[in-house]
Amino acid sequence: AAVTEMERIINDVSLTIATFFLQVVAAQKQIEIAEVQIAQSNAQFGFTKKRVEAGVLPELSAAEIEAQLARDTTTLVNAQASYSQAVIQLKAAINLDMAAPFEVEIPAVDQIPLEPLSELEPAILYQLALNNQPAQKVNALRLKSAEESVKRAKTAFYPSLTAFGTLGTNFANTANMITGANVLGTRPTSNFVTVASQNYLVYQPDVQLTTSKRSFGQFWNGWGTQLDQNFRQSFGINLSVPIFSNGSARLGYERAKLNKRSSEVTKLQTDLTLQQNIYQSHANALAAMLRYNASKKSVEATQKAFDFATKRYEAGLSNTLDLITNQNNLLRTKLDQLNSQFDYIFRIKLLEFYKGQGIKL
Repeated sequence: AAVTEMERIINDVSLTIATFFLQVVAAQKQIEIAEVQIAQSNAQFGFTKKRVEAGVLPELSAAEIEAQLARDTTTLVNAQASYSQAVIQLKAAINLDMAAPFEVEIPAVDQIPLEPLSELEPAILYQLALNNQPAQKVNALRLKSAEESVKRAKTAFYPSLTAFGTLGTNFANTANMITGANVLGTRPTSNFVTVASQNYLVYQPDVQLTTSKRSFGQFWNGWGTQLDQNFRQSFGINLSVPIFSNGSARLGYERAKLNKRSSEVTKLQTDLTLQQNIYQSHANALAAMLRYNASKKSVEATQKAFDFATKRYEAGLSNTLDLITNQNNLLRTKLDQLNSQFDYIFRIKLLEFYKGQGIKL
C-alpha cells in the first residue's frame, strides 16, 4: 500500500507539472499572437502616416492607429508577464531553484498526440481507472488487509495447539585439561577406621595437578563424540483454550469488522468520486472540443473580415475606426481559439491519464 501511495503522489505531481507546462506553452503562443498584432499595427501606422502626410487622411487617423499600437504593446507586455509567471510556477512544481537558468522547449501544438474523444468513452475509462489509478489500488489493498485482519481476529475464539522442539550441541573452551600431577605427600581426612578397638585416621595423597585450557583442536574428537557428549534436545506441545479473556477476543473481532467496514465505505466513496470525475471530464472535453471547433470558424470569419477591412481602408473606402475594430476582433478570436485549443488539449490529456497512459506531450 505504501508503494502504491507513492505512485499516486507521483501521478498527482506529473499532472500538476503537465498543467503548468501547458500554461507556459499557451503563454508563449499568446506572445506570438501579440507580436503579429504589433507587426500589423506598425504596418498600418506606416501606411496611414504616409497618407496623412500626403493629405489624403486626417491626422486623427494616424493618432488612432498609434493608440492601437500602444494597446497592442500593452497586450504583448501582459503576455510576457503571464509567460514569466507560468515559468515560475513550473519551476516550483519541479522543485527547481528560481535563479537557475531554465529554457522551455515549446512543442508544435498541432503535433501534440491526442486520442480521439470517441475512443475515450467514460464507462470504459472508469473500468480501466479502477485497475490502474493508484488511489483505487491503495484502497483495494487496505480493504484486503482489513479482511485478513477480521480473519485473524476470529481465530482468537478457537483453541490453539502448538508443538515446539529444540536440538543443539555446543563447545566451551572454559573446560580445563590435566597436563601433569605431583605427589607432595599425604594428608589426613576426616574419616577413620577401627582396628582392634583402636581408631586410625585415614590419609590420602596430597596431589598437585597441573591444568591448561583446551583449544578447539584439542577438544574436538569428531561429530560422533561431539553429539554424544554435548547433545541436548527438548520437545513439547502447548494447548491454549480461550475461556476467560475479559472480552478482549470479542472486542478485537468487532474492532476488526469496524475497520473493514470503514475501508469498504472509503473505497466506495473514492470509486464514486472517480466515476463522477471521469464523466465530468468527458463532458468538459466534449464542450472544449465544440468550443475549439467554433473558435476556428470564428477566426476564419474574422480573418476574412479583417482582410476586407484592410483592403477597403487602403482604398480609402473606410475609416480608421472600422479597421481597428476588425483588427481587435481578429485578435480577440485568435486568443479565444488559443485558449479553447489548450483547454481541449488538457481535457483530452486528463482522460488519457484516467485511461492509464500517463501524461504525454
